[in-house]
Order: sequence, then structure tokens, then C-alpha cells
Amino acid sequence: MKRKVAAVIAAVVLIGLGVAVAIGGSGEDPLVAKSYLESTYPSAVAQTLQKRASAGTKTAYDQAAAKLDKAGDADVKAAEKLQGTVGGYVPKAVKAGDTLTLTQGASMVVYSGTGAVDQGTLIDVTDGKTVAQKGGVTTGHRYIAAGRSVTVCVDVAGQIGVQGTVSIANGGGQGGETLPFADVKSGDWYYEAVTFVYGKGYFSGTAANTFSPNASMTRAMLATVLHRASGLEKPGSGESFADVPAGQWYSDGIAWASERKIVNGMGNGLYAPDLAVTREQLVTMLHRYQTDRKGNVSAKGSLAGYPDGNTVADWAKTAMEWAVGAELVKGRDTGHLDPKGTATRAEVATILQRFEALG
Repeated sequence: MKRKVAAVIAAVVLIGLGVAVAIGGSGEDPLVAKSYLESTYPSAVAQTLQKRASAGTKTAYDQAAAKLDKAGDADVKAAEKLQGTVGGYVPKAVKAGDTLTLTQGASMVVYSGTGAVDQGTLIDVTDGKTVAQKGGVTTGHRYIAAGRSVTVCVDVAGQIGVQGTVSIANGGGQGGETLPFADVKSGDWYYEAVTFVYGKGYFSGTAANTFSPNASMTRAMLATVLHRASGLEKPGSGESFADVPAGQWYSDGIAWASERKIVNGMGNGLYAPDLAVTREQLVTMLHRYQTDRKGNVSAKGSLAGYPDGNTVADWAKTAMEWAVGAELVKGRDTGHLDPKGTATRAEVATILQRFEALG
């Protein structure tokens, strides 16, 4: 249902989701229902704005609310007539049988085609309603993922717009994904793993059509990937690092990983986000992550079978034995563990795919 929304709404705090939904533009937004602001948002939203927002933002909110009150029933079907694309949303083509996975707070607009929620709950911002399992999505409506991970099965091919982490896969991202990366081809040893992690929304490309499989995995990348795998849990009071400013693509991931004791700083209040991760650092972080989520870390393999098994650092030995025992790490082509060697993005994708199978 279309409702007139004042262009001056800068942000509305979404209680329970821990995200901010930007609503604005020079005209009217046909994809936000008055009932969404009145009913779907908890009553604490207005209170939060009054307490935390600047006087200017509160005034803007009051003006927008007054305009919403004047919205008429003649607008009811206008959203279904939406043409073109919505600003801030990346257009994507979807086909029948595709599965969309939206992480918490991610959003999509349906321009054409049909589908239904398979797992989780969406909030229909246009109708002001929730869409639970087996509920259908409607052309011309905007949706936000209300849970840690929401999947939608596409019934009829069409076009959508996405904002945030929304992955598109055929069969849940395990084998049918059409990858946009020119440097990842069918037959590459890492193709299946990249397809898996991209379909799950754990990895993004280094550019629109580039994955950079042989590039080093950095500390910022790894913290971000594990944060996405966790379901994008909201970070709390992790350690603050002088070289991790707020608002960067990796800021929340590092704050979350620091709080959960999955990563440590490098000393002197620094994190070194661009520093490459070694293979022994990688398995140590995975071991901490598995322990934090109360996963099984009982596997223990022998390092004696590797020519360089005795070069694993003492602080990484337990984690490396676990990784070998759980068959996460199987050695490089030379048969060496290469614990001090840099972990590539392709290797991390492969190890993470094996890791996900552990449960």
C-alpha cells in the first residue's frame, strides 16, 4: 500500500533488528506504509528518537508523521504499479528455483516475479505486515529481513533490487550459483567453495566481477567473514583500535570478533586490518570461533606427518591439531602445512566450507 512519506525522514531506529533504515529522497516514497511506522515498529521507536535524535531530526520526524496521517485510501494499489528502480538498491535478475538469502537488516524490493519465504521472517515495509514461512512476496513491495538469516524461494523469474547482504543461489548456494567473477571458473579447485561462500553471503568480491582467489586474506576480511557466518550478531563492547575507525566495511566485524575473543590486537592499541593472515592464525581464529559458538573441538590430529609440523607456533598448536583432525587443513600441494605462509582467499573459502559442515 502506498503511503506518502516526507523526504526528510533521515533514519528510523528499528528496535529488535539493530539496523537503521534510510528513508528519503526528493519526492515521495511509495514503499513505506503508515501502518509500518505505527504498528510494526514498537512504541519505543518514537521514544528513542525523542531521546537520542537531534532537535532537527525530531522536527523532521514530526513533520513526516503529520504527512503520513493525511495519506488516503486512494493510494492503496499505487505501490503495485511501481516502475523502474528504487535509489540505493542494486538491481538483480532472479530465475525460478533461485534462493535468496537475506542477512539481518538486509532489504529487497520486488520489481517483478514471485516467491515465498522458506525460512525466517520478512517485514513488508510497504504493507506494515510480517511475512512468515510460506508467505508470498508481492511485486512493488519493499522487504527487510527480521531474523539472522531469511531465505526466499523464487517461483517465477523477475527483477529485484537489493540493499545490504543479499545472496542469490540456486539450491541454497551449493552448486547452482552463477558467479559474477571472471577469475573463478568451473573446474578451478576452489570453484565449489567460492560458490558456496558467495551464495551464503559470507564473501563478497574484491570488485564487481573479481574474487581474487589468490590474494591474501587480511585480518579485516577474516573478521568480517566470520561475523557474517555468525548471522551478523550486533557487536557490543569489544576492544577499540586506533586503526579501525567507525563506519568502515570491516568495523562491525572486528568489533564483534574482538568482543567474542576471536581476534586480538597487535599491541599499542592497533589491530592491523590490512595485515595478511597466516595459516596458523587462521586456524586459531576458527578454533576460537568454534569454541565461542559451543561447537565440537574434540578432534585432534597429528602434526608429525607433515615435514614442517614442528614449526607450528606453540600458541597455535592446539588449534592446528584440531584443524588437521577435523580435516579442515590438509596441507598444500607440497605436503607441507606451511603454518607461517599467507592464507589465500580461495583457501579460506575452502576451509570455511569444510568448517560449516562440522556444525
